[in-house]
Amino acid sequence: MRTVLQEKLYTWITTILLALLYTVFIIGHALQSTELIALQLMPFLILTTLILGFASTFVDRNTKVFLWFAVTGAVFLLLQIIGVTTGAVFGSYTYGQTLGLQLIGVPPMASLNWALIILGSISLVEILHIRVRIFKIIMASMIIVLFDYVMEPIAVCLDFWQWEGTSVPLQNYAAMGIIAAAAIYLYEKMHIRNEQKQLFVHILFIQYVFFTALLFVV
Repeated sequence: MRTVLQEKLYTWITTILLALLYTVFIIGHALQSTELIALQLMPFLILTTLILGFASTFVDRNTKVFLWFAVTGAVFLLLQIIGVTTGAVFGSYTYGQTLGLQLIGVPPMASLNWALIILGSISLVEILHIRVRIFKIIMASMIIVLFDYVMEPIAVCLDFWQWEGTSVPLQNYAAMGIIAAAAIYLYEKMHIRNEQKQLFVHILFIQYVFFTALLFVV
């Protein structure tokens, strides 16, 4: 096990590296000469975020966090596959090619990144020392819905996915809130001890700033 100082040092070094990387991607999207490259490398950006985000957790052998993440990511992937096939979960939509390799019409990178964002929202609520479970679930779910609301316009613009209609259906936000609440409830029931809460909150904030910034440059 590493010391508290080592944990904090890793958190801040990783945060700085990711902040710089996301800044490079913002600039890449802003410049016409590099916009296509930035789009093509989007799966690399998410994969790098996952690797750096979970490296410390892997070293600590925190199997509960990995188990929760695997289950959440897999369930999200399954629901997205059902969603794009039937339109019954989030509404009628299809994924573009920006997020890379697809499984039955759904890029796994999208599911994994949503699981990561949910973990960030849980970590934020824990750092705020909200003790009552129902309040934790409600607040963390609201963070996810807000994140999705901010992300949707730029996600469509970058061809992450496309909706059948001209606007995002309310069904999407309701589904996101319910799925997030279920994932947060599972996290609570597993009594997970997450030593990297601060880092996952930083990742949540970095991605929030990233998608907000892209609204002004793309």
